[in-house]
Amino acid sequence: IATDMIVDANVTTAKINDNAITLAKMASGTDGNIISYDASGDPVAVATGSAGQVLTSAGTGAPPTFAAAAAGGSWVKISTVTASNTSRISFDNLASTYQMYAIKGTQIKPATSGVTFNMNFGSGGGTYAANKTSLYWMWYNNEGDNDPGADKSASYSIGNNTGDQVIGYGLSNHGTYGKAGTLQVILGGLGQNSNYGSFTANYNYFGANNYNYATNVTGQIQTTADSVTFVMSSGNIETGKFTLYGIDQ
Repeated sequence: IATDMIVDANVTTAKINDNAITLAKMASGTDGNIISYDASGDPVAVATGSAGQVLTSAGTGAPPTFAAAAAGGSWVKISTVTASNTSRISFDNLASTYQMYAIKGTQIKPATSGVTFNMNFGSGGGTYAANKTSLYWMWYNNEGDNDPGADKSASYSIGNNTGDQVIGYGLSNHGTYGKAGTLQVILGGLGQNSNYGSFTANYNYFGANNYNYATNVTGQIQTTADSVTFVMSSGNIETGKFTLYGIDQ
């Protein structure tokens, strides 16, 4: 039987092999269109969107459409620095692109047990001695669960001082990552060429004295700053991962 004598109605789905229809056999369309289905269940082409738009559901009974992404903030990963017996970790010359930055830290282990973990700020990198005023809070409990408490520290709170800001004290270097916890720092106003940037640091870690600590340090930077650094009070940062994010608001 010649193919030109086959009635179209006799070419049923069952007579077409699976995966037999190649891209070359599909009808041409418009660049960027996506195939979907309409309310009747028939195939329909979703019109091409604009750059930066996202595919958005139109709900039951209508094909999706491309639309602008919903408003809201997002975290943009900028860089990750991994410590390997490193003297300090720094993020310098932060651009004015973001009014807020965040730093996430994990697996932070000092080379020397019992040291404090410190943070400071500067402009242009290299020198980190910005005036700042802060308040240091800590929550704690030992592994015997018999000494839970909370307190502020006058020693680690700073009043218009250029010294390093303590984030955590009495760190342990035991184990692969020194019983390390997690660090999160939120920075506001760095790189904006104005005084009074702000910082909030939260650090959860297990100390060398077998206490678990959760510290919170908040403060204001009383000078222009675009750089931040992390350093131990003695010895190097043996291990640790630090990731910098820019925050779109």
